[in-house]
Amino acid sequence: NSAILSTSGMFGGVGLAIPIDTVEHNVASMISNGYVSRSSLGVVFAPAYLSEVLGIKDGAMVMKVFSGSPAQKAGIQAMRSGRLGDVIIGMGGNPVASTEDVFKILDKRSPGEDLTMQLRRASR
Repeated sequence: NSAILSTSGMFGGVGLAIPIDTVEHNVASMISNGYVSRSSLGVVFAPAYLSEVLGIKDGAMVMKVFSGSPAQKAGIQAMRSGRLGDVIIGMGGNPVASTEDVFKILDKRSPGEDLTMQLRRASR
């Protein structure tokens, strides 16, 4: 489940690894549906370094919310005009320490499935 992407034929390229759970899920989806469908909130998260500089110790800070997305419909707020975005600190009863946790939780969900979230909202 790993490969080296290299244009020179040498092993000086970029190493890639795909978790077997992801492969199994994608293959099953392709066989049953003809395509891969994934859950999405419709947000862009702030980079880890920015969250660290801003003192966000746990959770995933929302930097952008796409129009019409599940996140917008749920009222999640993005960074705007000097105001920090909402910080997702829990999903589906699981704590969220980073964006990686968000993606791990979403990988276990089906598109359209309801998901309870806990947020920390920045004060104005």
